Amino acid sequence: MEATPKPALGRPTKDPERLKRPRSLSFTDAEYAKLGTLAKAAKLGRSEYIIDRLGLDK
Repeated sequence: MEATPKPALGRPTKDPERLKRPRSLSFTDAEYAKLGTLAKAAKLGRSEYIIDRLGLDK
């Protein structure tokens, strides 16, 4: 009998170009609250809002 290859288990690997790593930024409570308000108005998360506003996704 021939051995049949087993299907891969788990989630496929992410493209290394799109792999994100946690970073840290410092904000005062007021700055963080304002960032949340601005991000919510733009219907984005805080990280997505920062990336969008700084044009880092281009």
